[in-house]
Amino acid sequence: MAFAEAGIDWFAVNSCDLYQLNEAGDWPRDVVKRAFSIMLNVDNEKSAIKALVKEATDEHWSYSYNQVDRPEWYNHLIADMKKAYPEIGTNFCKARGMHYMRQEGEVALLVINECLQQGIPVLTLHDSYIVPEQHAAFVAGIIGTAFKEVVGVDCKTKSSW
Repeated sequence: MAFAEAGIDWFAVNSCDLYQLNEAGDWPRDVVKRAFSIMLNVDNEKSAIKALVKEATDEHWSYSYNQVDRPEWYNHLIADMKKAYPEIGTNFCKARGMHYMRQEGEVALLVINECLQQGIPVLTLHDSYIVPEQHAAFVAGIIGTAFKEVVGVDCKTKSSW
C-alpha cells in the first residue's frame, strides 16, 4: 500500500520478492522484512533504532546474522533500507503503518460484505480470503474492486488452492 500510495505498482516494476532487493545490502530477507515494518510504523529514526535493537535482542539475531555484529549495524540497515526503497523513503519513520492497516481493514470489510451479499462463505486470514474454489475468480474481482476503491489504484490478486 505504501508503493500504491506513491503511484507505483511494485509487481509490475519488479520481478523479485519485495524483501530481497540487491539494493538492501547483504541483509537476510527476515531482517529486511522486519526493518521495513518497523520503519513504516515508527515516527522517527531514533525510535526505529530502538525497535531494531530490541527486535535483534529479543530474536537473537546475532546468533543467525553476522551483519548484526558490525558496530552500529542498525545505522547501516536503515541506510540500506532507504537506498533499497527510495520511492517510499518519505514514508519511513512517519508512523504510516496504522494508515495502511486501516486501509487493509476497509478493503477486508468491503470484500466480506460483498461476499455475504452474494451468499459466498468467506474466511479471512491476514490479508487473504478463503472461499469455495468455484468462487475464487469472482472474489478476486471483488478484492480488486475494493482495493481500487480504498487505495485508489489497481492491485493484483493471486489465487492458490
